[in-house]
Amino acid sequence: MIPFLKSVAHAYASRYPDLSRFCFLFPNKRSGTFFLKFLQEECHDRVFLAPEVTSQQEFVTRLSRRVVASRLDQIFLLFEAYRSLSSSDSDQEDAALAFDAFRVWGETVLSDFNEVDQYLVNPDEIFKNVKDFREITSNFLTDDQKAVMEEYFGRTDYGDSSRFWKNFDSDEDKDSEVKRRFLHLWRIMGPLYHAFHDRLGQLGLATTGSVYRIALQRLREEGRSALPYDKIVVVGFNALSTAERAIFAEMRDFNPVGAFESFADFFWDATGPVLDADLNSASKFVKSNIKAFPCPEWALPSLRLSDSDKLPDAIRVIASPSNSAQTKIAGSVLARLRSELSGDEFKQAKVAVVLPDENLLLPMLYSFPPGMGDVNLTMGYPLRMTSVVPFVSSLRRLYSTMRTVNGRQGFYHRDLRLFLAHPFSHALFGSDVVARIVGWLNRHHSVVMSVDEISEISPEVSDVLSSFHGDLTPTEVTACLDRILNSVAASLEGKDSDMIKSRLEVSHINVYRDALRRLQEILAHYRVGMRPQTVFRLVDRLLAGETVGFEGEPLSGLQVMGMLETRSLDFDHIVILSANERVLPLRSRTRSFIPNTLRHGHAMPPSNYAEEIFAYYFYRMISRAKSVTLVYDARSGAGLRSGDVSRYILQLRHLFAKDRIEEQDWKFTLSGKIPYDPSVVKTGDIMSQLEPFLEPDTKHNLSASALSAYRRCPVQFFYQSVMGINTDPEPTESIDAITGGNILHDLMLQLYVAPDRQHKYLEHPILITENYLRRLIEDEESLKRMVTRAVNKNHSHLPDDQLDRPLTGSSGMIAPKIMGQVLNVLRHDLSLAPFKVWGCEISETLRVPLLSGRVVNFRFAIDRLDEIMVDGHPQLRIVDYKTGGMKLEAEDIDNVVNGDYHGDQIFQLFTYAWLHGKRPGAKHATTDVRTEIYNVNEIHLGVVRLPKIGKKTVTDFNEFAVEFGSAMETMIDGIFTLPRFEAPAVESGVCDMCSLKTLCRR
Repeated sequence: MIPFLKSVAHAYASRYPDLSRFCFLFPNKRSGTFFLKFLQEECHDRVFLAPEVTSQQEFVTRLSRRVVASRLDQIFLLFEAYRSLSSSDSDQEDAALAFDAFRVWGETVLSDFNEVDQYLVNPDEIFKNVKDFREITSNFLTDDQKAVMEEYFGRTDYGDSSRFWKNFDSDEDKDSEVKRRFLHLWRIMGPLYHAFHDRLGQLGLATTGSVYRIALQRLREEGRSALPYDKIVVVGFNALSTAERAIFAEMRDFNPVGAFESFADFFWDATGPVLDADLNSASKFVKSNIKAFPCPEWALPSLRLSDSDKLPDAIRVIASPSNSAQTKIAGSVLARLRSELSGDEFKQAKVAVVLPDENLLLPMLYSFPPGMGDVNLTMGYPLRMTSVVPFVSSLRRLYSTMRTVNGRQGFYHRDLRLFLAHPFSHALFGSDVVARIVGWLNRHHSVVMSVDEISEISPEVSDVLSSFHGDLTPTEVTACLDRILNSVAASLEGKDSDMIKSRLEVSHINVYRDALRRLQEILAHYRVGMRPQTVFRLVDRLLAGETVGFEGEPLSGLQVMGMLETRSLDFDHIVILSANERVLPLRSRTRSFIPNTLRHGHAMPPSNYAEEIFAYYFYRMISRAKSVTLVYDARSGAGLRSGDVSRYILQLRHLFAKDRIEEQDWKFTLSGKIPYDPSVVKTGDIMSQLEPFLEPDTKHNLSASALSAYRRCPVQFFYQSVMGINTDPEPTESIDAITGGNILHDLMLQLYVAPDRQHKYLEHPILITENYLRRLIEDEESLKRMVTRAVNKNHSHLPDDQLDRPLTGSSGMIAPKIMGQVLNVLRHDLSLAPFKVWGCEISETLRVPLLSGRVVNFRFAIDRLDEIMVDGHPQLRIVDYKTGGMKLEAEDIDNVVNGDYHGDQIFQLFTYAWLHGKRPGAKHATTDVRTEIYNVNEIHLGVVRLPKIGKKTVTDFNEFAVEFGSAMETMIDGIFTLPRFEAPAVESGVCDMCSLKTLCRR
């Protein structure tokens, strides 16, 4: 058995010594390329002039003597035609003439016009006055048609279709305006068709559909003289449009030249048990074609060489655990084939990977096993799936939300972040610049960042973002986009030119720039007035629909292609991915204004037409293969890919290949039999990283929060404090809990301590009196101003001269709550006054000697150290401000030090008290140390929060100082002496809320 194209080549090479005046027509270029290869092999022993080999589209385009207009040209020419018709109608609003409103349904109209031409439908008949359809009771509008109507008319509910048609003249009907506009659209469809094609004709252009009608007309008028060939050979087609069928019929009936039996020969590929059978969708069209255009009898012996009477012996169906995992499975299958087959079978293009879903193209490129040799990629890849489209979309979003604040142009922070997060921005500006701008946004929590503020960080980013403004013409907008994309391409080529992904992205950018330049020319030619935002939307929507064509050397190497590229080609070994229902066959729903009722009446293709064509493609593709592997995504509930296998697999399983299918269910094991232990062994390198914590004058310090992490999980301590991994939560636009706490601390500091005495232990305390506290509580205006300044300082990080700026947005809503918390603290303190303050927000470093001889660096910060009177006796007090839940209970000191969750804040308070005792002697009236939590949301109610050990409420740390100090020294020594940082047991619950659990693989 030989490939179908080889049998055709054998037939003509054997019968005709000279093929120079022959023309071979194929469904696509790729088929013709393989045919020429086979023809050359058949004629290897003689010199011959090659015939013309072309695709059907190229053939009819040349025959029509027209040039197919680009998609962009067509939409603008259609708009011109529509505008010329609509401008004479006084009922039409200006909005109807706007290009944005037109584009939504203009592409649907173009699609309908193409089909009208390809199926030789009389446009005046099909687009006749809608009143002729009053009696239609079938559902006129499909879901897709309703979607188009909704976009154009702003209407979602069309109700009963018969009522829609029968009552469309009723002025009292609430739908009358919608219907009036629809009537206008439908009534001008016929005139619009003619006006549009007149404009195309004046420019020597045509649509992909109208070239068929024009070519057929020329054939009928000029006969065989319109074709400069002695013979036409039509090879490998399936479903034919009415125009194609008529063109083939004209050529079939032409008188032959000289001694030739016929002017046109036809070859149809319908081998295999499925395509040989009657009454199935796969063979429906090709059987009809064989009857109307039979193959030449003299060629039948050669064709039998490629006939197959059975399906492949080896058909394997593999269930994949995910969509992307299919490419890894395909890579494994290819590796196995590579070990089993000779190298020539790969070199001679006998192995193919078929991708019905273009989304898997890039993952597939990274899944090829080593040693595959040449890989030929030939398929269309939608531009919308490339990186360039979301990059331009992020630019569009950035400018659509651009705003002016205080006379300065600025950008909304979310859209700016989105733009900067794109890999192209990192390539263009550098990751360091991107990080600095994002850091500025995080620090200032600004909703809008001005161009001036961006320029202070990076003039390059500022230049790019300020290049667009409201006064730009449409062509200037596209020129700016082109310059930006050119810079991105240059950056990618310079940095990652050796990476497949970078090379592909550069090619995507070049395709996009080509389309952009064409759009620029069209905008200049048609002079359609648009704002920059409109041009952005036009670029985003029109160019995103373009296709990147990958065309390589199809005659050698592993073949990677889409379903349409397999037409007329045969491979020995085929791997087909995405063998899921709704993907294979693709559920194609082309938007159309023409209802199925009229489609049937005018012999136009119905909505399930594409699915019937795919059935032929599939069974023809596998008919001559030796092995076929079908891989499908077996997940359930995965959107369109619901885990349902393709209907073709079901047909093979139950009808055509019952005993030949091998079913496999692939799973990927992510962990071994031994549970992973995230504990970290203290190697020599790690020990050297711990040494700076013991050396004087270094920046490496232990702290209460670091030791709190260590007591819960030593591994967390290692990553955070030793390796320096930042686990702070992502900054939010509003004031989060941490920032709110910082603002409260800053306010209490400003209220109690003068600027020159802040953040340190005081030699002489500050006396806080009742009168002072009453004045603070009563002077609400001063408090409001202080809150405003504190919010602007700690949340927005404004400079000192802007701290009085009024609060807006979420800051303005949260500020009163913070002020209420401050008043709560002041009212509670009023009940304690007078008292002495020995320091607020005390921040110090300390060298702490341990009994083991080590001296460890510490940094600590005490919210407030004061001295109050308790039962007539002075008591030194360490106060910590809190806004959340209290964790102040433990069974004993061991539970406090060894990580019990309920003792978290006891550990923190006791650590401060322990470190306070290590300081060189400060002079206080007492040695008693009371540790207390101020819950600022309830403190005004007189609720006192003290640690509780067992059943004892701790009023003096000194009762537990020795025991706690001993446990602390043992824990700290363990940091430097234990052989590893030990991970807690999984069942402890410590890992549940840890931000590092993915790093630990838990």
